[in-house]
Amino acid sequence: MREIEILKAIELFTIIPDAPGGRIYHLAEDNLEFIIKLKDYLTPRELEYQLMITDKEFFNEVVSKLKKSEYLKIKELDLTQKRYNLSSKQYDLVFVTIDLEKNCNDEVFKKIYRIMLNAAHIIILTPQNSTQTIEELLSQTNFVAINRIDIFNNLDVISAKKLHGWQRV
Repeated sequence: MREIEILKAIELFTIIPDAPGGRIYHLAEDNLEFIIKLKDYLTPRELEYQLMITDKEFFNEVVSKLKKSEYLKIKELDLTQKRYNLSSKQYDLVFVTIDLEKNCNDEVFKKIYRIMLNAAHIIILTPQNSTQTIEELLSQTNFVAINRIDIFNNLDVISAKKLHGWQRV
């Protein structure tokens, strides 16, 4: 993923509900600076940060630079595994900063959908002009209120909400 403008990322973090006990799930494959800023934003607010890293080398780098804590949990994730959540926890917000151009399919979004609380939000950072396919897949997997947030100069941000109801994905 392209370099993320950190000051604008911090501004984006204000979308995160500021309620102690909240849970944030983050699919990442690079950009340590973004991860550190997000961790620094979440920790004083007592929000749990589940960081799932899809790149082995980057996982090793993150583990060597960040220590697990009461609020930060770091795990390696294979996008092809059956489930993205090995516990029964569900999350209030999911950040996706992996390269969806090479990993974008409905199975990824179905697995993300299952780990989210009803009415939870997903925030996707993606290279500019690559949003149409992502928005279509979100819609097909029962996400609603799909919107673009114009905040970065070099990235598009897509926000969507998990539809609550009885549909199974």
